[in-house]
Amino acid sequence: MVNNVVALSVMEVAGVAAIAKSFSGFTTKKFHKTDGVKITYDKDGVVIDVCIAIQYGYSAADVSYRVQENVINAASSMLDKKIKAVNVKIAHVHVPHMMSEVVGS
Repeated sequence: MVNNVVALSVMEVAGVAAIAKSFSGFTTKKFHKTDGVKITYDKDGVVIDVCIAIQYGYSAADVSYRVQENVINAASSMLDKKIKAVNVKIAHVHVPHMMSEVVGS
């Protein structure tokens, strides 16, 4: 359930195109929307890893920062442990179809 909340909070951020299937990259197979969300619990707290694709034209640093903020706000209300880190991996930049035709010319 926490994975679902984290996934929803990630997708709310402007500039996020998708959540990746896994940390090894994208695939054409169907996958659950939380496959790119990994939550690790230990005695000191929680580490949340998310793997995303961002939309072309957005700042990777800004999107990552906003994802971290959103995830911390959403997850901290559900978890009774300290959130030690939210790590954001950008696996892909989504270029819209029209833009890829212009760039590829």
